[in-house]
Amino acid sequence: MKENEVSDPEIAAILAISQALGAIDELPTRIRVLNWAMSRFGSLGAPTPPPGTPPEQRPQVQVPQPAQPVTEKDIPGVAQLSGEGEVKITIRDLKASSTNDAAKRLVLTAIRAHERLKGVRQVSSREVIVPLMRDYRVYTGNTRTVIKNYKGIIRDGDMLSLDVHAREEADRFLEEITDPEKRGTWKPGTRSKRTAKRTKAPEHGSEENGGEQ
Repeated sequence: MKENEVSDPEIAAILAISQALGAIDELPTRIRVLNWAMSRFGSLGAPTPPPGTPPEQRPQVQVPQPAQPVTEKDIPGVAQLSGEGEVKITIRDLKASSTNDAAKRLVLTAIRAHERLKGVRQVSSREVIVPLMRDYRVYTGNTRTVIKNYKGIIRDGDMLSLDVHAREEADRFLEEITDPEKRGTWKPGTRSKRTAKRTKAPEHGSEENGGEQ
């Protein structure tokens, strides 16, 4: 082996890259070179091991798989993709049994529809889900608690997505919603008997007895 010759190819590459980038004075040029190298030779999917690490101990780099093309333009009776690329929910009957059930069905199917029609896993709560719940008149203190406590919804700041179990449940809801034989007992604006009793004006304390109870 010649003097100054490096036997480890990894160290040799590091030295060569360091020498090549060191000859470039402008930072934007260095960044362009680094971006090209990463796109040509690898990914940042695994941490870089220390120089000299044996090959069998080096982590395998996972090359990202290309996203699957979205071929669906609409889910009949559930949602459709507009010309501007926005998902519009078109559900007429959520086939729900209560307001809480309706809210859960609406949120899960809306997120799932965005997955199928746009190929995105995360949906903005503030920009998509809350306005949608208001449109369907299921945005209440109780339904907010139901959605907040539902473990199948993954939260990343404002963004919401579904875990594998919630995705399966959303698909079940989609089947029920599109089943012409199934009918829901809940309609927007309906209230349960218990809620109606709580909001009924009390009979005691009327003007006849001076307001005394």
